[in-house]
Amino acid sequence: MKFFDRLITSATFAMVGILILKIYHPSEVVAPTTNGQEFLHKAEPQFDQVVEETQEDLYGWSAALNAIYFGEKSHERSDRGFGAVGDLSAPQGPSYGPYQISEAYWKDSMEQLEWSGKPSTITWANCLSCSDRSETIIRAYMQRYASAEAGRLDACTATLEDVEKIARIHNGGPKGHTKEATLRYWQGAYEGLVKWIEGDVQ
Repeated sequence: MKFFDRLITSATFAMVGILILKIYHPSEVVAPTTNGQEFLHKAEPQFDQVVEETQEDLYGWSAALNAIYFGEKSHERSDRGFGAVGDLSAPQGPSYGPYQISEAYWKDSMEQLEWSGKPSTITWANCLSCSDRSETIIRAYMQRYASAEAGRLDACTATLEDVEKIARIHNGGPKGHTKEATLRYWQGAYEGLVKWIEGDVQ
């Protein structure tokens, strides 16, 4: 009889635990919108959120993409960076959209997608106003120049150092993580990332 009492008690605790998890880990994340366009990423939001809320030292693409978004200061613009054209005087030419993607960056990513057997019809102009396509370009670029870090982001097991490397490469090119010039960019990206994790995004 005592065995069955213990079994029933254990089952009761298990059901209570499941109910608590459902209450504190919502099943979907609704991204803010601006002018009818979705704000930031669509990168596995459900799994990312659970990982990043429960283990602060592990990150997925949600964190990396948001860090880049804040590093580019697109959150400070009324249009959230959609349609933004920057770096007009830069040697590599202008950059497009919330993530400020240059033509050379886009070309490298398209080559990577071709090599990996996933050719794409995404155009550079798509990066101006389509966050989904911009994110595909960013992921491909990082698979080419930071494959280990990109793999950990895919698995939501990346460290903060991985996110920093990704952000600095995005800003400074393939060797961007070694350039002192990208440290200031990372500072802004990190500050925005902390606010995003804490839910304090304006």
